Amino acid sequence: MNEVMMNDMLRFYYHELKGDEEVKYHQFLKGNARLMNIYKDYTELLDDLSSSALSPSQQTLDNILYYAKQGSLPTI
Repeated sequence: MNEVMMNDMLRFYYHELKGDEEVKYHQFLKGNARLMNIYKDYTELLDDLSSSALSPSQQTLDNILYYAKQGSLPTI
């Protein structure tokens, strides 16, 4: 799949296509089983990523605090 197709899928997923463009893209996906399967797999991954709890490791937090105490980072 090329970059343009991937960008269109992302825009469709995030509802960034304008009115008729979204309807046409949906029809295009429905008419292409291979792309529809890719889209379903892709949306499943995006949904899983969205629901994942992302947090830094304790080591990362310790490093940030260490550098902050050293004055290497500007204070907010």
